[in-house]
Amino acid sequence: MTCAPRSLVVVLGLLATACFSEPPPVHCSTASCVPAGSSSGGSESTGPDNTTRAHQPSTDTGGLSSGGAPDSTSSGAALCGNQVLDPGEECDGGEGCTGCTLDNYDCNPLNNGGCPEGEKCSYDDGAMEFLCLRFIKTPPGPLHDGSCATEDNFPQDAWCDVGLACMPADFSQACSTAAWCCVEFCDTRDPTFSCAQQGGVCRFWDADGDVGLEWLGVCGDAPTG
Repeated sequence: MTCAPRSLVVVLGLLATACFSEPPPVHCSTASCVPAGSSSGGSESTGPDNTTRAHQPSTDTGGLSSGGAPDSTSSGAALCGNQVLDPGEECDGGEGCTGCTLDNYDCNPLNNGGCPEGEKCSYDDGAMEFLCLRFIKTPPGPLHDGSCATEDNFPQDAWCDVGLACMPADFSQACSTAAWCCVEFCDTRDPTFSCAQQGGVCRFWDADGDVGLEWLGVCGDAPTG
């Protein structure tokens, strides 16, 4: 799949650290973003600079003021091929989807399709892709929870509940005083969905991503300029 810019930032930071200092502890990181500002709490880190997410969401909102998730309501068992994203399905028809399974991704972060119970479809900065990772806490962090990053400022999607991404405060005002917080994934194709954040819009996660999740977005502030 396409290597997202956020992942490149993390990788370069790790290489620099390996050359000049003892390697830092390995942290599980996920999702994407823009500079996050200062991290909260903890001692000064000797590890890589993780104030940015390796993946930078696009400023393009696809011409929509907000995005949304497809209808995942089913009157019975999931029916593959009915053009509805039923629970448990990674996709349902379209390019990049075979038998309701994504061709280019392990799972769907919007509805957690493809992941077993106890795991969450999360963006992993090290692997630079969406993977099924065990929830970091029980219960998972709710919408706008401000504790989803480590003391070293690594974002952790697996801290947040299903359908949420760990994003920096300068991407979403919903984070309030926290450096990072849990915000909604969304579908840029659906104009009926409104982000929980007042004035929030559904911004493309990776407009140049592989076929299958090219429509994926995340709720944040409306881009300026």
